[in-house]
Amino acid sequence: MEGLMSVDTFEDASDAVCELVMCTSVRGEPEQQMMPLVQLLVPAVMSLRPRFQAAAQQAQSQGGSEDDIEAVKGMARLFAELGESYVGLLAQASPDATQPVEAMLDVAAYPDQAISAISFNFWHHLMRRLTLPEHNAHVRRDVQIITSPSQDPAANTRSPEMQRRLDVFTPAFQRLVTVVAHNVQYPPDCHEWHQDEVQDFKQARYAIAEALEDAAEVLGWQRTLGLLLAPLQQLSTAFDWRVAEASLYCVRCIHKTALPAAEPLLLSLFGSLPSMPTNAGAGSLPYTVAILIGTYSDWLARTLKRGTQPSQGHGQSQGQLLVPQLLQLLMQLLEHTEASGAAASAIRNICHSCGRYLASSYLEGLMQLYQKVQGQGAAALTGAQKLAERDVLAITEGVTALVASLQGDSQASATQALLEPILGPLQGLLQQPHQNGAGPGQQAPGAGQQGNLEYIGALVDRLSTVFKRTTNASLAASNLAHCWPLLVRVLTQYSSSDRLAEKTGRAIKQGLQSSKTASAAMLPQVVETVAHQFQQSRQPCMLYIASELLKAYGADQQFQAPLGQLFSTLVVQALQGLQQLSGYDNNPDMADDTFLLISRGVRYSPGVVYNPQMLPIIVDAAMIGVLVQHRDACCSILSVLRRLHNTNDPDSEVRISNQQEQQLRAVMLQKDPLLVRILLGGALGALPKSRVDDIAAVFYDMLYVYRGEAYPWIVAALAAIPNQAATDADKHSFLKSAQDLASGIDNRWDIETALDDLSEVCRRNRHSEEAAVRSLLPLELYQACMPQGHQQTAGL
Repeated sequence: MEGLMSVDTFEDASDAVCELVMCTSVRGEPEQQMMPLVQLLVPAVMSLRPRFQAAAQQAQSQGGSEDDIEAVKGMARLFAELGESYVGLLAQASPDATQPVEAMLDVAAYPDQAISAISFNFWHHLMRRLTLPEHNAHVRRDVQIITSPSQDPAANTRSPEMQRRLDVFTPAFQRLVTVVAHNVQYPPDCHEWHQDEVQDFKQARYAIAEALEDAAEVLGWQRTLGLLLAPLQQLSTAFDWRVAEASLYCVRCIHKTALPAAEPLLLSLFGSLPSMPTNAGAGSLPYTVAILIGTYSDWLARTLKRGTQPSQGHGQSQGQLLVPQLLQLLMQLLEHTEASGAAASAIRNICHSCGRYLASSYLEGLMQLYQKVQGQGAAALTGAQKLAERDVLAITEGVTALVASLQGDSQASATQALLEPILGPLQGLLQQPHQNGAGPGQQAPGAGQQGNLEYIGALVDRLSTVFKRTTNASLAASNLAHCWPLLVRVLTQYSSSDRLAEKTGRAIKQGLQSSKTASAAMLPQVVETVAHQFQQSRQPCMLYIASELLKAYGADQQFQAPLGQLFSTLVVQALQGLQQLSGYDNNPDMADDTFLLISRGVRYSPGVVYNPQMLPIIVDAAMIGVLVQHRDACCSILSVLRRLHNTNDPDSEVRISNQQEQQLRAVMLQKDPLLVRILLGGALGALPKSRVDDIAAVFYDMLYVYRGEAYPWIVAALAAIPNQAATDADKHSFLKSAQDLASGIDNRWDIETALDDLSEVCRRNRHSEEAAVRSLLPLELYQACMPQGHQQTAGL
């Protein structure tokens, strides 16, 4: 430890002392037998405080050399390691805890934020020790109910000892808040920063935000809020946007704290926001104002709700005046280049949280905003200032959510008003796909074929948003029927665009989801369109429209015939391009969506799957495609195989009949011996290691259902693996777990662990892996999958 005093040996000595500190503690507590060493380590490390403080003062005034900074980092790391390793001891709030905690405050106050952040883990661990019951079990034996009111409800059930500890550490956490809140301020030269400097500063502020959350857990919302607003309250004479922005950012950080509705400090703060500058000289202040409003939308909703309760009196109606003012401010910030996105998100959040309280009084203003922004985004004239399309979608989503809170005819008429500015331009584009110029020096939105695609795609996305946020099923069905002819025209006219078809398919899916079974009258034309469009274009989006139909109507007997015909048509046509493993690898999206459709059929309409025509086709396709390298496609196929073996799956909405179960059993008993070999080949090397647990789940269901009939398949498959890949001893664990399961012993964990161990053995080198897979797979599958199996697939 003497090496800590020498510049030449400090780096090595600090590393050694850190290791010693870690060795003397377990889970934040010093080990009893190590206490003599602990009593030597703590004073040695604390003796570095004057040196650290001097370095901090020098860095504050003059900056420091690279060597000085490295030394400071070493000292900060020592203080932090000491604090984190002994946090349980420090949390007991004895007088000896003062100096280590003060050292951590010194680190938090260091001007370099990378060094300051070294302390944050300590404060988090200390917070947990002081506030969470599991860390205070040994001091809660004398719990007494405190009857005096407190700003923190949890304080009413704290023991006197817990409260004493919190009281001891309150000044330290108050100082922490003051120090780190200052560090979030933008420096005067921030306008000269490069992009990487901006990102570094943002990352540093994220870390500070977490530290402020921790401090608020200890101090409670009232103390923390008062400390954070203090700098803002001192700006009455000379306004500095950097100070104001920092305070607002910090207040945003503690929004998860249980802040009471209509809290006067917050009401005053939000009431002052419209008067803050939003011009070009205000820096990032407008952006932070918008983000703050959006973050506190739930608090604003609680405040509005309290104002509508007669028992709260007239004084609580401030929220009813405040929220419209904030919405007006956000509308102004939509014109601000940097703050427009945050303002759009905030409007969406307020509409979601406060919609039921605003619908009657502020609907007209928001509908005017909605009409205005429909000409922005992808619809804006070339060269004009415009909102981003994602911001238009955010406002569309928010206003639609507000409209959904209306009742009866008011909701229907307002929804119609939402659709008109979308359907009008969409119809015009479909009638005139090649638009002419809009005027001298300006180009119309959507001009040219590529422009048409982008504009139509944006309009369809907006339509999808309206469908998604419409909560009245009958109204959603009416909207879908009204828009259906245009959506079909989009699919037909632009059938060559997979991206536009995907967007249109998503809109139809959202309409079906929102309408539930209310769109039954449309079912014949939807079925006809989906079948025809898939036959013409083979677009996977048609498959998930069919999946939605199965979910909504699969259990209804009157729709079994059309849905069964649609299911068989789509699946057979989709599988025509998936007759070899290469087809799955080349078109994994089609494979994924096809087996998701099959899985939806098993769950909601088993009759479309469990029949002599479809079942053998599906099982054969799964046996070929299960070795596809694409993660989602492979998992979808494995999920289908699980469902085919586990007919008592609690997730299934419809139980299969005895006849269907007999048909399934006959097919699976015929196919499973080969399927076992293919699955085992995938687990031992043909598929990435991350699939082994999913394959084990299929084996579990197979053995659980077929018991003694399935066990010989496992025995035969394991016997085919040569000793070069795995010996009998290596196979024993998996064989034993399979035998136990076949005997009725439910041991899912055992079979997963055993298969994972066997996989590790066979994957130990390339030769053993190839030998195992070659012995199990049919030659065609082996040749198709193994060249890919040795690619870098671990992250798939």
